[in-house]
Amino acid sequence: MMGDYNFAAIARSRIRSGRKAVAAETKEFASIVVKSIDVPRRRVTAIASTSDLDRDKERILPSAFAERIDSFKSNPVILAAHQHRLDDGSPPVIGSVLPESISIGTDSVTFTMEFGRSDLAEQYWVLYRDKHMRAFSVGFIPLEWTDERDEKLGMIRTYTKIELLEISAVAVPSNRAALSRSKARKEEFVSLKQLESEMLASGEISDEKSLAFAEALMGYDENRTF
Repeated sequence: MMGDYNFAAIARSRIRSGRKAVAAETKEFASIVVKSIDVPRRRVTAIASTSDLDRDKERILPSAFAERIDSFKSNPVILAAHQHRLDDGSPPVIGSVLPESISIGTDSVTFTMEFGRSDLAEQYWVLYRDKHMRAFSVGFIPLEWTDERDEKLGMIRTYTKIELLEISAVAVPSNRAALSRSKARKEEFVSLKQLESEMLASGEISDEKSLAFAEALMGYDENRTF
């Protein structure tokens, strides 16, 4: 641990004291499909039709991304299927989003990503280039939402404010069963992220503390439960 900053312990203490995260569920939503492919530059542009319901009868409004998007832009990674660490300990990053390409419109969100040069990135690039894979999924913290009941569809949830954590290349998006995670570890992770956001907003975070946060967040990958 960097210095004496045990932020993971602080996050757990906040939960025990009753200071719960705004939403302890991190989940994957995914009506995000490839719009175009730039082969020479190994880039894919994707569009999220956020007015459409996903298979869980949920949607994210484009405006929901806006307030916290700068946090994602500071580390705009594309992961392989929401993995935070591969079995051999290597990173699951296959590319990154070009921050300037993120466009939040009235009824959709678009972004352009560029694939990296690792063996894993190459595998994914070939699959997207040849159109065997077409979908992406986002991992996020729900902050605000509304629920309404439809006579035919039942309960529909619309997210109006979220914190985007990552975007992943996926074969089958919005699959809750395959992407289930430990509730306790999710609570700790969300609490840790909120503590980091609070310190950033107050100007209390130094380079050393930033490194300590990064180290603490890595701890939620060790057993692949988050």
